[in-house]
Amino acid sequence: MKSFGINNWIKYGWGEDMNDTKSSNDKLYIDFSNHTKSNLTPNEAAIETVNEIVRSYPAPYTLMCSGGLDSQAMIYSWYISNQPFNIVSIRYKSKDIFFNEHDLIELDIFAKKLKLEITYKDFDILSFLENDLPLVVKDNECDSPQICTHIKMTEFIKKGTILFSGNIIHCGFTVINNTLLGMHRYAMLNFTPERKIIPFFLLHNPNLAFAFDKNCESNIHKTEYYYDFLNIPIVIPPDKYTGFEKVKDYYDKYHGRVSSATRLKYIDKPSRRVFDLLFRHPYGEIQKVTSKIFFERDENGSPIYIDR
Repeated sequence: MKSFGINNWIKYGWGEDMNDTKSSNDKLYIDFSNHTKSNLTPNEAAIETVNEIVRSYPAPYTLMCSGGLDSQAMIYSWYISNQPFNIVSIRYKSKDIFFNEHDLIELDIFAKKLKLEITYKDFDILSFLENDLPLVVKDNECDSPQICTHIKMTEFIKKGTILFSGNIIHCGFTVINNTLLGMHRYAMLNFTPERKIIPFFLLHNPNLAFAFDKNCESNIHKTEYYYDFLNIPIVIPPDKYTGFEKVKDYYDKYHGRVSSATRLKYIDKPSRRVFDLLFRHPYGEIQKVTSKIFFERDENGSPIYIDR
């Protein structure tokens, strides 16, 4: 069994026994049920989480952020805590093309509202995909080119604690799977007393993770939760971006790089764009895993599973 978060409150492993190693056809089981419910508001839980991190992890504290809502929530958590922090945002730039400019607009607006500075660093995204991606996939068992890019981005930060937002728990559910755990695997393999990584800030403390889940109604959009419970001056993006939209557009013109045999091999995949045929499907084919998550236990103490 493996674990992460404050006091290792989230457990995960392969099969119902949650083993460290995977056997054939094993599902990934993730246990969020080992926590005690609290009455903290999201603001209170956010401040508690930040203070715990400052006590336990080395300074300086670098928040790796895009323009998404989760990044904004993480920034605001640190902002209201009155603890020192830095914001770093990565610009995907190659061949004089700024590929993720659209994904950073809201971050800039949000930071200006709070009078915060952002440090921008340029990352040659095309060179990474063409040359370095296979090794990052292999080392971290991660089949997502986006997550692998985030892993590589941490090399910009040489000391202190590096934080990624991760996802909230909303309406009794969150997105977590073997692919996303690639960032956690990287964090476990690449830490020193002077440099550590927190891959899922919004899940790091169970009080914060479940604070967003109170009074949940399935028809309430996550954006409204930030408004209702955190009261942050959120800047809503026009769409949910990954930052890779224009990278995929760029590769669409290289149709000839993909053979007919490769296209036929992945004909059942939901996407047959060049980007996915080159950088996603060849890895995802061997690493796709079904997950089972449980957030609660029944009256007998047995886990209540959710299939994914």
